[in-house]
Amino acid sequence: MSAAKGFSLFKSPLFWILAVIAVGVGSYFLFFKKKTTAAGDTTFKNVDSEPNTVILKKGVSGTKVTELQKKIKAVNPQANLGSGGPQSDGVDGLFGDSTATELAKLKVPDSTGTLALGKTEVPYDKIGLIVAA
Repeated sequence: MSAAKGFSLFKSPLFWILAVIAVGVGSYFLFFKKKTTAAGDTTFKNVDSEPNTVILKKGVSGTKVTELQKKIKAVNPQANLGSGGPQSDGVDGLFGDSTATELAKLKVPDSTGTLALGKTEVPYDKIGLIVAA
């Protein structure tokens, strides 16, 4: 007795057309769509895998930025980094406007370790040198 001829989903051209469309849409959202964060419509580049000499500046993110934000709060406990992060104190690992503004109020080192006011970026390996103005 032969098997009854039935409908096979995987042989249907419609199935494969929908599968290709689904993969394409999924790839778009995974790789190309601009990601937004709690900090607004900004894409942040994660610098955790970068060397310790990476410059922390507006638009970067990761644990290195979290360490910087903790240092800013340690030097100036009244620093307003926003309300993000697990403690709602702005320590969220995203280097945005608030982090840049508060960093500029401190004496920040450049790559040679020279301290200056008004800087909005800092080499990661020099954040230990940040001091109050």
